[in-house]
Amino acid sequence: MFDLLIHNGKIIDGTGAPWYWADLAVRDGVIVQVGSVLGDALRKIDAGGAYVTPGFIDIHTHSDESVLVKPTAVSKISQGVTTEVIGNCGYSAAPALGGARQAILSNLAELEISLTWESYAEYLHIVSKACPVVNIYPLVGHGTLRLASQNSGREIEKLLEEALMQGARGLSTGLVYPPGCFASTEELVQLCCLVQRYGGIYASHIRDEGDQLLAALTEAIEIGERSGVSVEVAHLKAAGPANHGKTVQALELIAEARERGVDIAFDAYPYTASSTGLKSLLPRWTHAGGQQAFWDRLTDPKLEIQLELDTAEIVAARGGWSAVRLSAASNPRDQEIMGLTLEKVAQQRGLDPWQVVKELLLGNPNGVEVICFTMDQVDVDRVICHPWVSYGSDATSRSPQGVLAKSKPHPRAYGTFPRIFKEYVSERKLMRVEEAVRKMTSGPATRLSLNRRGLIKPGMAADLTCFDLAGIEDQATYMQPH
Repeated sequence: MFDLLIHNGKIIDGTGAPWYWADLAVRDGVIVQVGSVLGDALRKIDAGGAYVTPGFIDIHTHSDESVLVKPTAVSKISQGVTTEVIGNCGYSAAPALGGARQAILSNLAELEISLTWESYAEYLHIVSKACPVVNIYPLVGHGTLRLASQNSGREIEKLLEEALMQGARGLSTGLVYPPGCFASTEELVQLCCLVQRYGGIYASHIRDEGDQLLAALTEAIEIGERSGVSVEVAHLKAAGPANHGKTVQALELIAEARERGVDIAFDAYPYTASSTGLKSLLPRWTHAGGQQAFWDRLTDPKLEIQLELDTAEIVAARGGWSAVRLSAASNPRDQEIMGLTLEKVAQQRGLDPWQVVKELLLGNPNGVEVICFTMDQVDVDRVICHPWVSYGSDATSRSPQGVLAKSKPHPRAYGTFPRIFKEYVSERKLMRVEEAVRKMTSGPATRLSLNRRGLIKPGMAADLTCFDLAGIEDQATYMQPH
């Protein structure tokens, strides 16, 4: 007697091998038989000729707090995702100490939940009590550690080791965001030596994805080479019209590093637009010294002209004001402009685009999110189809109802995995369905050292996804992402 028996399905085992007809039996959450299964089951599913695959692994997400709001993780589980890697881009929801506590409180305020933890262990305990339907693979954020330790080198290292001992599976950086952008390569090598000793991974939003993409990637390679840590380059891209085509050289750099023995790979999402905070469009010098220093500079009339010029230059490199679309803000006054570009809002309000940026930031102290149309489809295709890529939504889990239905997030929150099947497999035929599944399952499982997930074979955890390739489709759009 089995707990579950799936029959009449085409098995894609996650290795990239061709699909085959087989039954699949599960007992106590583990796959126990694959093939011609004899026996009965408490629950039976007729797959009706659909594909049965390992559950998908979303290797780059930001569901640190949303998983506590809606443990059902609707936007992820409906894509077939059964595992999420959280704590990316240098931000994690713990440790909630020192300056990090205020940053975490700001995020929680938007989600209408309370901060009831301090240490990394306490945070993971609360996540466990929430019983999310997806598996959670937690990283600790370098930016959070810097804030929690007041940027003290020894204290950062101490907090990192505590987090690794308490359950963090690695370290992430967001080297375009404060305070991570002020860290030296030497600091990161030192921390990654510690991560390597604990068998963890280093996931990096590298220092630049535009004009200095290749230099930033070279730094990530150096960190991996000197520390011996496994490096995962987050959402590999070439941002801005002047940089289109640079993914060729970026992939060559990664290949050369791997030939030298550097354990480095990368992830990506299948869209030509990225998503980030509006603050990131301002020059780096505005962020030095912390949040209060930032607000002081933003309201200093002596700096107004320089701020406007520098911000305009950064935005121009990303494609201009018409390439930046507003997606989330907390101020009720600004809800009606969500989904519009900064250029359009400036026209509506009769203001210069810089004045719109300044008004939005001052009116939304917890932050404003934007979607930036900065990438070229050829670059995206080149990365998405590369054999070493894993797929990550780079998104918070969402829900069509409640607090997680607010705003107009990037459609990748709901559409990343079905978009791969619809566009790259079915329509454009740029890869086989088995290869797409490998990059969603055994590929990331290997990167993350998940030895019991990512494959369909006896003894593996029964994280399973079933879908009809002809019927799967990403329905989320930029204007209607939910």
